[in-house]
Amino acid sequence: MSDVGEHFVILEAQASSVMGSQLLTRPVGMQSAAHEILAAIDVARERHLLIPLVTPLTDGDQQSQGVALVRRDLRVGADDVTYADLHCRIPALDLVFERLVEDVLARLTIDASAPVAICHQVLGDWRALLRAAGQSISRESVIGLVGELAALRLLAEFNPVGALDAWRGPSMSVHDFVRGGDELEVKTTVSVDGNFVSISNLDQLDPTLVASLHLLVIHAREDTTAPSLDERIDELIDLGLPRSALLAKVASAGYIYGSGAATADRFKIRSIRAWEVGESFPGLRRGELGEERLKGVSKIRYELALDSVPSRIPDTDFDRFVAKWVRSR
Repeated sequence: MSDVGEHFVILEAQASSVMGSQLLTRPVGMQSAAHEILAAIDVARERHLLIPLVTPLTDGDQQSQGVALVRRDLRVGADDVTYADLHCRIPALDLVFERLVEDVLARLTIDASAPVAICHQVLGDWRALLRAAGQSISRESVIGLVGELAALRLLAEFNPVGALDAWRGPSMSVHDFVRGGDELEVKTTVSVDGNFVSISNLDQLDPTLVASLHLLVIHAREDTTAPSLDERIDELIDLGLPRSALLAKVASAGYIYGSGAATADRFKIRSIRAWEVGESFPGLRRGELGEERLKGVSKIRYELALDSVPSRIPDTDFDRFVAKWVRSR
């Protein structure tokens, strides 16, 4: 099976030749019902995956955001062929649709006996992601994700699989990275001097709750030449992180790879600093405030000035600290 994205790029380059209800098609290198499975593009430059069927499609699917499963009949040589047509109707979802098509083809490679059922399964699995891909991601969320991906990249240089397994930020864990009893909280700041970080709950800087706790501060600034979120994700995949698991975690964090939702928000990493969070580290603690004081309080958020905290881990020891952290346990 060749690269799905490459097929659509080639079709896009030839799209001006499409007229009326015509489809421009390319075989993807797989067959179904004795005919080629086709990538296609229509006059509106909307993308399709056409899967030949033995029996006509009777149960389509138009519940998903921007992607429908419908029946399409085409003349192929001397034959009339019925296809299951996966049709991407929103151009902003094109790259997400490529990933969805890759999922369909991967499943068909394993078992091609029930292509319609596989299309339904994939659409069901991707429905929430397609809905999220149609929504924008806030600038604040992009900044936070840039920081967590930067931290993930640091850890992945020493242990790709262990780093991804440790990344718990997308699941709303108290701390962004957890490995055994060692926990790591990542804060990203875009302030001019990088001196202030926002703490969003009373447990984030409480070292009594875990075996060891460290704070990693990413100082970033807006820069149109900096890598996009997709480019940062591609770097992680190149480092050896499992692609499907990484994209699933990124989606849980609120961003859909390939959606282009955050193309305009790019941030360059200026510095990365780390501190060990001990008992003398400044911050509010739930145990010190007491439940009586917290009664009726639903949310506490405060700013921490980094010039008030103990000395950070020296630059000369930083790589050793990162390697030891991700290789522990």
